[in-house]
Amino acid sequence: MNKKTAPLIDCPSNEEEGLDPTMDPMFSLLFFRQLEKGEIWINEPIFSSTVSRLNMNLNYLSERRDIKTIKLYINSGGGSLFDSLACVDFIQSINKPVYTIASGMVLSGALLLFASGDRRIAYPMSTFMAHDQQMKYWEGSRTVLKEELGFHDTINDKIVGFLASRTKLKEQEWEDLLSSPRDYYFDVQKAHEMGLVDEIVKQKNLNKKGKRK
Repeated sequence: MNKKTAPLIDCPSNEEEGLDPTMDPMFSLLFFRQLEKGEIWINEPIFSSTVSRLNMNLNYLSERRDIKTIKLYINSGGGSLFDSLACVDFIQSINKPVYTIASGMVLSGALLLFASGDRRIAYPMSTFMAHDQQMKYWEGSRTVLKEELGFHDTINDKIVGFLASRTKLKEQEWEDLLSSPRDYYFDVQKAHEMGLVDEIVKQKNLNKKGKRK
């Protein structure tokens, strides 16, 4: 039997689908309170459960007349490429502005979610990472492998075009960056220079040495 796995965007946390932190009662209560304020939090690897919850929450907030802007907080190491792209579609199809806010790590597939926001905001210590599609392993004929690789080339073209349309970098620059064999990590200042981040959150009540006044 031929075996293959869907391409994954690496997730440093080693968490697997099914380990849902929102199942904790206290977390669920806090999550609901933030949702009522128009805030959605993605603090987990991105898999099908993330897509379902995000879609339901976006639809719920889109129907709330008192919510004018939806804030999507992202702290994720990535996950499934296809689930990440599904989230992007939902974010961009909602009928209200969605502000994406980086609060921690915005790596791999999470970078696509962040880039899809109508306004992109990041905390000063946020870390970003982009890389090529990650294939686990393939077993099968050369013809099948060639067809599959052609499909993923098409997906890559869509990702490159999407990121170029959301930043100051041109398609060829993103192509070169994503084609690198290494993961490309960058900080919030670099993300701002690239046009990925629109606004960096200012720290309040701090002096020049970074201490509270």
